[in-house]
Amino acid sequence: MVEAWDRLSDDRKDFFDMKEGLRNAHTEIEQDLFADMPSNDRRVLSQGFGPNVYQCWNFWEGQAGNELRRRGQGDLERGVELIRREV
Repeated sequence: MVEAWDRLSDDRKDFFDMKEGLRNAHTEIEQDLFADMPSNDRRVLSQGFGPNVYQCWNFWEGQAGNELRRRGQGDLERGVELIRREV
């Protein structure tokens, strides 16, 4: 699963829900973004990492672990900003 996630482009990683995986009902943006994803990677990533995804950070080392930490920083702030723009 980590290898499939690592093969995602940066844009795909930004939209991928690590906890839930690839949902059945994608937004239009997600449909376009994930349209040409290899079927094996889609199958593996469809389940997501589960509710304890945060524990993966303790086990993954090297590039993937560092990237996960970097991508996770600021998520709450970005979410609040998106809500503010919509409201």
